[in-house]
Amino acid sequence: LRARYGFCLIYDIHSYNIARQIELKRNPPTFNIGTERLDRERFAPVIEDWITRLDTVSIPGIEVTARENVVFFGLAWLCRYFTEKYSDVLVLPTEVAKVFMDERTGKSHPRIVRAIRKGFKAQALDNAEKFVQLMS
Repeated sequence: LRARYGFCLIYDIHSYNIARQIELKRNPPTFNIGTERLDRERFAPVIEDWITRLDTVSIPGIEVTARENVVFFGLAWLCRYFTEKYSDVLVLPTEVAKVFMDERTGKSHPRIVRAIRKGFKAQALDNAEKFVQLMS
């Protein structure tokens, strides 16, 4: 993608156990974007846009929140590798609270899974457009 377009945007999506965070008396967000390794000055418009967009995702029965560096900080290998190697690649490490399943049994909540999928797809497409505008 870099060779073809001159830049690349990667959404590094993971999930985390929200119950554990609540037990630790934390107020975990539905979506956590880890930005510690990112060039915040250069990519601020895209990072802030991603956070704002995720904050608007509609999930039935869930008060959605999107925050930066609350639970995880984006320090994992994928982000480190691309951030250190390429200045024209932005990785957006995004953690999703496991609101889409029962963490104890592993049973998924299909309605919530569909809502997250739909929200991610819509928001990622618009956010990617913002990235293209910034890089062009």
